[in-house]
Amino acid sequence: MPSAPSKSLSSEERLFLQYRVARFGLFGAALSALFWLFRLGEALFSVDPGRWIFEPSFGLHGLAWLSLLGIWALNRTGERSHAFIDRVEGVGIVGACIAYIAMGSFVDLVNDPAMVVLVAIVAVLVARAAYVPGTARRTFGICVAVGVPYVAMTYATYSGIEAGLLAEYSRAEDARVGTGITTEALTTTVTANAAVWWMLYTALATGITHIIYGLRREVRDVKKLGQYVIDEKLGEGGMGVVYRAHHGMLRRPTAIKLLKSDASSERAVERFAREVRLTARLTHPNTVTIYDYGRTPAGVFYYAMELLEGAHLGEVVAASGPQPARRVVKVLREVASALTEAHGIGLIHRDIKPANIVLSFQGGVPDVAKVVDFGLVKELDQEGDVGLTNGNAVTGTPQYMSPEAITAPDEVDARSDIYALGAVGYFLLTGTHVFRAATIVGVCADHLHTEPESPSARLGASVPADLEALILECLRKDPGDRPQSAAALELRLEGLGCAGTWSHAEAAAWWDEYREALEERRGAPEALGSERSVEIGRRVPSTPFAAK
Repeated sequence: MPSAPSKSLSSEERLFLQYRVARFGLFGAALSALFWLFRLGEALFSVDPGRWIFEPSFGLHGLAWLSLLGIWALNRTGERSHAFIDRVEGVGIVGACIAYIAMGSFVDLVNDPAMVVLVAIVAVLVARAAYVPGTARRTFGICVAVGVPYVAMTYATYSGIEAGLLAEYSRAEDARVGTGITTEALTTTVTANAAVWWMLYTALATGITHIIYGLRREVRDVKKLGQYVIDEKLGEGGMGVVYRAHHGMLRRPTAIKLLKSDASSERAVERFAREVRLTARLTHPNTVTIYDYGRTPAGVFYYAMELLEGAHLGEVVAASGPQPARRVVKVLREVASALTEAHGIGLIHRDIKPANIVLSFQGGVPDVAKVVDFGLVKELDQEGDVGLTNGNAVTGTPQYMSPEAITAPDEVDARSDIYALGAVGYFLLTGTHVFRAATIVGVCADHLHTEPESPSARLGASVPADLEALILECLRKDPGDRPQSAAALELRLEGLGCAGTWSHAEAAAWWDEYREALEERRGAPEALGSERSVEIGRRVPSTPFAAK
């Protein structure tokens, strides 16, 4: 939409303007055709249909219709330049209105041609003000371009009437203007009346444009965060709301995460900002990429990251159930590889779960695992960050928390992420969480004291023995009994019998089959793996945890 004559429009704004101008042209042409059909019906039932149908006003009405139809025809397809759209719209509107004004010369004086023409051209201009986004200045300019010939036509029509017509008009208007009216008086009165009405309708059309354009500009500005424009809401978590957006200049699809207003304590803002700074240090292809961050004019913190087209693991399992072992190994290996980089620079995630692992499309390649949401990440080598992460609090997603994250959250290390990744592998293989107690208390107690059921027993079907053994090893209660690093886990996964056997073709076939199911289920609260991270209490050494 145009905001000022000197400002060029973006491609999106220009296409929207073209679409609205075309819609206006179609609406105006349809309205003009309806009036023409009404006049045709009136003529056919008159005493002398031929005289009415072949009079010049019918031809002028057709010219007005063609002018409006031309606005639609020239803008309905393709991509037009801003100058072209403006020229077609301006010429079409002024041309149609001039045709209506010329029709006034053929309207019977008793029928008050000035008012008949006014109704026609006001209908066009007010409709244009409502349909077409633009500035008040442009609307005013178009109104003036039409108003000057309208007032001139009114003056010429009434100043040139003959004595006989004036007498006929006077008899019809006796009750209003009295007898004995002169041509000069009539011309002055009617022209002044037409000019006043025209000024009122010009103000109306200009005001409509100003209000609608102002509202659109306010919405556009509200939807912009720095260089990014918000498109639609994608979802929300415990602290943030995620939106689909795009870069205003590069047009690059982007995901924007904003800190929720009800979570905007100073501590929450610090944790949110810290998530950005830490995640931005990661460059692994299986970790979500951070582009930018900042604050809105209202002080709301946000950051921009790559938009992942795909589905998180909770949605994947909800759509198609337990996953093939070959696919599970591929996903776990890619996540372990991403964690290797994070752990290597002293970062642990602390919230590895199905909802934080997205299977995305990268360069046309399906099933590329991406680790997202480092909101609970802990930097191992900075003691000063304990307060920000509330290290003495039990924070995370209960179904994927390691025993030490429950009893000693301030002492967790990279092996806690390995435990959580083992729980994710269990979930992918069986379609269920490792422990299924009904309460958080029960789930945490199971993590501390209960040995997990083997995936094959839970599933009731065979699972590759080497994969099952590795997952159960990741789920050992004692961190010392698990793989000691993400890099070691990655090597173990690469050595499994089914490693590397999930093909590109199989992945593509899966997405073809389940894409619609994923779209239907997206955002459903019952989708498995969509549990939120929560801060469930402070660590109390003598008990599994204490409810907060």
